[in-house]
Amino acid sequence: MISIDFHYETFLLLFLVSALVICIVLKLKKRKFYDFIFNLSVLLYVLLLIKVVFLPIRIVSDQTNFAIWEENTGNSLQLVPFKTIIRSFSIGEWKMQVLGNILLLLPVPIFMKLQNTKKTYSNKKLFLVGLALSFAIEVIQFCINILTGVTEKISDIDDLLLNLCGVLVGIILAKYATKLKKGECKMRLKRTMSVLFFCTIFMLTSITVFAATKSRSSTYSIYHGVYSTNMSMKDKVIVKLTPSQCSKSNLGLYLEKKYFWGWRSPGVGTNSKDVSSKYNSTTTLGGGVPSGTYRVYIRNWDGVNQAKGKVVFTWTKS
Repeated sequence: MISIDFHYETFLLLFLVSALVICIVLKLKKRKFYDFIFNLSVLLYVLLLIKVVFLPIRIVSDQTNFAIWEENTGNSLQLVPFKTIIRSFSIGEWKMQVLGNILLLLPVPIFMKLQNTKKTYSNKKLFLVGLALSFAIEVIQFCINILTGVTEKISDIDDLLLNLCGVLVGIILAKYATKLKKGECKMRLKRTMSVLFFCTIFMLTSITVFAATKSRSSTYSIYHGVYSTNMSMKDKVIVKLTPSQCSKSNLGLYLEKKYFWGWRSPGVGTNSKDVSSKYNSTTTLGGGVPSGTYRVYIRNWDGVNQAKGKVVFTWTKS
């Protein structure tokens, strides 16, 4: 299995290189401090957007389990309005599904209004740009699913509807943002954007926790799939699952080694196993794998019903 993704170092490197290019260009154009902060904020948002909506891109040689998941969920295309929204409330995942999709494109109208150009954007144009962007995201997600044969991101009409709600909220907030940009409030806007920008950078540098211990326990609540904390290990990891709520299908366990461009099965030892979502199990992954940073991907092949429980990872520390 190959998983193309932005992990912490890759994301940071892409941001720093792109930021350096932007700063050089703006410096040559003799732009002001506000323009630097604004463009770096847009860059950060774009990279985060790519990370959230398109990654990971998963390539597998054996697609049997993914075929089971697609059979359970229907397919990679969901065109029934409000179906996913209603289901997300019923299984308790509404924060990620509903709020996450509302917030996803909310910054777009604000960024468009705040840019230092002579262009003016009507509310209608801002809405149409948001609509086109949301539609493009869903189409690209569908194309990725078709090309890889793996349904990782479902193209969902509800995502589109929620994205547009966020765009409408963004249009309202953009009116106040443009007022701040003028006159005496411009300095306040600069300071606010600077604080928000650097707080976001600090948050990004803190969210990836590299485990320093050789054991970690956690609870899991899986509708699609979840990742373990990164583990600095060699040889093997033991995964102990204690289910409290089962789904109708097995859970898939996948050991992945970290590379600059993403994650990949190490190629030696035991890289994957299917285990019961109903009964307690203790599974060993790896066995003779080289030292490095690893993670375990836990996939619920039901796709409709949640699997919940406790998981304990114990590994040979590198």
